[in-house]
Amino acid sequence: MIGIPMKKLPFLACRSNNLVYLNVPKSACTTIKNLMHYLDTKRWLPDPLSVHFDSRVLIGSRSHPKQLHRIISGGGRYCFTFIRAPDRRVYSCFVEKICANDHKGY
Repeated sequence: MIGIPMKKLPFLACRSNNLVYLNVPKSACTTIKNLMHYLDTKRWLPDPLSVHFDSRVLIGSRSHPKQLHRIISGGGRYCFTFIRAPDRRVYSCFVEKICANDHKGY
């Protein structure tokens, strides 16, 4: 990983599928994380935003760095990320974090 500590990179992995996701905020990350959880458990989370805070949902580089390192090092995994057009990403961030004063942004 070019000298970057594993726990500094926002990787997530399924518990029972061969998927590893490099998280890019404001690029459908909530949707992707919830889909990965559904692939593992065959059920949806009652609160979709809880996927960001519950370390039991997916294997994460920040919550499970050694376990994730073993998964990535083992090979046979499909690693992916998802990006958005920069202008739409900036707009979404602005609306979510700056304009929306009535709710707490995550």
